[in-house]
Amino acid sequence: MRDRLQIPGVELETELGRGAYSVVYRARQGLVRCAVKIPRAKGRWTRWVHREAVALARVRDPGLPVVLEVGAIDDQPYIVMELVEGEGLALDRKSVV
Repeated sequence: MRDRLQIPGVELETELGRGAYSVVYRARQGLVRCAVKIPRAKGRWTRWVHREAVALARVRDPGLPVVLEVGAIDDQPYIVMELVEGEGLALDRKSVV
């Protein structure tokens, strides 16, 4: 298992999900529960992560997380965001016709 990114002030807990391009962890920033999205590739994703964070910060909806922090450590970008509890968005493959 690859070492997890060490983000100052953020404690990564368990993995919430994994996609083709990134991994999302349940985390804690002080007393606040949050989620941390980390792209699986370094460097080239920094601009993409920044654009995603800016777009997400412009939209306000109860179903979307609030961006708490965006950064990069050793060329590895990340987004710390509010943890939105509930059902995931993954499709139930049995119900797809």
